[in-house]
Amino acid sequence: MCPLGSACGYKKVNGCKFFKTVCGKELPSTNSVLNYVNNGFGFVFENGKRLKGLELINAGYYDMLDIDEKWITKENHKIQRECYQNHTQYVNKEKIKVALDSLEYPIYHLDFETFPCPLPRFRGEHPYTQSPFEFSLHIETKPGVCDIEKDHVVFLAKTMNDEREELIKCLLEHVDVHKGTLFAQNVSFEKGRIKELASIFPKYQKDLMCLYNRSFDLLWIINNRKEFYQEKGFKGKDLETFNFYDERLSGSFSIKKTLPVFSSLSYKDLDVKNGTEAIIVYANYNRMSKEEFDKNYQALITYCTQDTWSMVLILQALRALIM
Repeated sequence: MCPLGSACGYKKVNGCKFFKTVCGKELPSTNSVLNYVNNGFGFVFENGKRLKGLELINAGYYDMLDIDEKWITKENHKIQRECYQNHTQYVNKEKIKVALDSLEYPIYHLDFETFPCPLPRFRGEHPYTQSPFEFSLHIETKPGVCDIEKDHVVFLAKTMNDEREELIKCLLEHVDVHKGTLFAQNVSFEKGRIKELASIFPKYQKDLMCLYNRSFDLLWIINNRKEFYQEKGFKGKDLETFNFYDERLSGSFSIKKTLPVFSSLSYKDLDVKNGTEAIIVYANYNRMSKEEFDKNYQALITYCTQDTWSMVLILQALRALIM
């Protein structure tokens, strides 16, 4: 095997079809040496040499546990290693409780599906604007009070024409922009779409920006947000470390990783399993027969619905975790 270097394409958009079977075949599928979070600077070894990224693979380090404990200096890396080595969970109940107590109800669990077209399709958009064509909204009126169907709203464009204003109207019809919490995983994405829509449709700007300003991120509860916890009076190590970690996360806090830790719900049996597949289905609207369209339309609804319902379930599990 040739040494891996800067020309390796395993992290590029299209990946490298040979990485898993040839160059990276010694890497475990989870908890590999590359799964230590935020580790762009690598590890400094006893001889003072620093190895990072693909250099670790070239040197024969594959599994998380291949890195000697004395080379691990970051607190989060220590947490990852301990959870993996001892098959335990790390939980900072105090931080999680403070975050949960700060949520104002109702909680609006929101997820957008968007189409990043290379050329602007509609008025006010720019190249690769993430143009919303669907949203799912689960409304949690009180802690744990949310029905998967009765407290759910979904909007999905029926054509590839401009239906953004209809999407805005539907969203604002079902939220009270003056109370509650806009809630998402990586909420900055949802906020970005709301801000863009507010700019393009000034008629709804005031209400949309009210909603924008009431945001909270699920990742702040599971992972961390230093500024938030500093304002709440936390100090020292608490400001730098995860609130929760499980070896099944394997260094990732994506919804696809966190959900199996907290719930038996799965994406693997869905017809549309991820955002990329959702984009492809939407992009092929005009090529579908009536029967194909109806099936795929429902598949898009099911997928986006699961994204917001997953957040409801994870919040419920976090509440139970700290009791």
